[in-house]
Amino acid sequence: KIKGGDELTHTVHRHEPAVGLDNSASLSSFSTGQIGSETPPIHIIHEDDSLLVVDKPSTLPIHPCGGYNYNSMFEILHHWKPDLYGSGKLFTIHRLDRLTSGIVMIAKNSQLASSLGRCIMDRDGCEKIYLARVMGKFPLNLHQNHNQRDSTESGDNC
Repeated sequence: KIKGGDELTHTVHRHEPAVGLDNSASLSSFSTGQIGSETPPIHIIHEDDSLLVVDKPSTLPIHPCGGYNYNSMFEILHHWKPDLYGSGKLFTIHRLDRLTSGIVMIAKNSQLASSLGRCIMDRDGCEKIYLARVMGKFPLNLHQNHNQRDSTESGDNC
């Protein structure tokens, strides 16, 4: 029985949702120390002293948010090479939604992140391009079929 002055605690153990990584790595490899220092868990396209450009897979959030505290791009890079990508060493220039894959630029200093982020927001010297992959047969005469359906529905071909 619970009595006055008793202290109640409730502990919940929650697992983060799984995310997709490069085929050569998995998140479980981090905890066992199996990821070598030369195997990037996320495909790095370009890196120099001030900029990191990566190919973000879908399902992976950019930074910790919601139910994703460790399974985020920043945290995964931090655990892979803390000396290069540790806390406070990477700055968001722009983001892609968690379910969107694509190229992400990450600054290595806040000034560059602010400057490039402003250019992207103002569309000053840059543009965003979104491509969609379609699986299956895509009808070549889609526009023609659409026009025929419209005219049939309006009673033109009685």
